[in-house]
Amino acid sequence: MAELKVLIVDDEQINIELLMETMEVIGCENTSATTSPVEAIKRYENESFDLVLLDLNMPEMSGYDVLDRLLKIEKPAKAKIVILTGHNDESIKKRVLDQGAAGMLSKPFGMNEIVDCIKHSMTSI
Repeated sequence: MAELKVLIVDDEQINIELLMETMEVIGCENTSATTSPVEAIKRYENESFDLVLLDLNMPEMSGYDVLDRLLKIEKPAKAKIVILTGHNDESIKKRVLDQGAAGMLSKPFGMNEIVDCIKHSMTSI
């Protein structure tokens, strides 16, 4: 996983810090983060990422809207996008997967869940 370039998007700084630490522990050395959905879209337009961990509930713009915008950006290689949410609802999971997300994790989640989700997302077509 060391070769993955990861972008974390969450409006809660504490969540970013925990995810950054987790990424470091599991060997993802090229991880960056932002609390701003608008900044995330700009960065995605200008940089290449393998994986985006995207919070669903943010005040500035919903994760659904960010997901839609990211998926519409023309890139030679699109990042896999995993949705992070505090809700464990199958209708939400169905909606984000139908919209184009590679996976969804319900908060709180453990390190093993993150690793499994990343592995599954990066191998799914």
